[in-house]
Amino acid sequence: MRQKHSAAIIGPGRIGKVYLRELIKLKYSEIFLFGGNKKPDFNKIDFIKNLVKKKILKIKYYKNLNEKIKECSVVCICSPSNTHLKYIKLLENTKVKIIVEKPLISLEDLNKINISKFLFQNILKKRKVLCSYPVRFYAKEIKKIIKTKKIKYIKFKYHTTGKNTYEHIPEDLLPHAISFIFEFFKKKVNNLSKFKKNQFKNKWNCTFQIEKTNIIFDFKQNIKAKESKLEIFLNDFKISRYTKSLSNSDLDVFLKINNKKHKIKNPMSENIIYNHNRLIKHKKLLFDYNINYNIILLIKRFIEDEK
Repeated sequence: MRQKHSAAIIGPGRIGKVYLRELIKLKYSEIFLFGGNKKPDFNKIDFIKNLVKKKILKIKYYKNLNEKIKECSVVCICSPSNTHLKYIKLLENTKVKIIVEKPLISLEDLNKINISKFLFQNILKKRKVLCSYPVRFYAKEIKKIIKTKKIKYIKFKYHTTGKNTYEHIPEDLLPHAISFIFEFFKKKVNNLSKFKKNQFKNKWNCTFQIEKTNIIFDFKQNIKAKESKLEIFLNDFKISRYTKSLSNSDLDVFLKINNKKHKIKNPMSENIIYNHNRLIKHKKLLFDYNINYNIILLIKRFIEDEK
């Protein structure tokens, strides 16, 4: 039997549609969509159209936020990063659980609040906000397959079709790269040294060390390719990501490690479902305050200085 409670998505764009697919998998029978330039056309998505036709699923679209947002069990914030803090604060004194697409808040908003107090109130004490870091799941899968104990070198190469330029490139892509290395180094990520960066209009890169591991972040946006490309070089291993579209708008995901393919679960799906279950079902679980705190402050450090 489908759950009776409702969910909402703020920002039903490209990423918002991924959240919609996952909320449907989680058996929500009523989903509210807020914002966006125009009403999404679900007649082009067969599995959604069929569920609506059979009256198993209700989807309601509103151009602007209204009080219905506060009636939902969970709200997914997929709007631009400079709006995240505003929406979290709007829902701060409600019972709504919140999943935020990365980054948790923008660097501009970070300078407006006490981040330690903010994270303590919303993540550690109220247990109501979690941020999306799907690339951590790639790191977990790679660790299972490679099983290396000593890491001498990591290059995280992410060239995307995003439209960001200059300092907005690392703000967009650093949450992926930092959450990836966090899985290998945990709190040691704060002990980086020999940090150098280069910023251009369409690319941003940096080199640094964590203990004796040499690490490179190589980011590029506004590329002319049809799709984004993620490649990871770890010691002597070259790791590429491949995806295959399915009829329900989901993806089959593969990691190619030194020419050998490994099928893995879709990290985006795994991440959304994982965060949802932590928020909704595990009321006494101590949420991961540290990873949000470390990632936010490291993003600020990587972009703003070279100390």
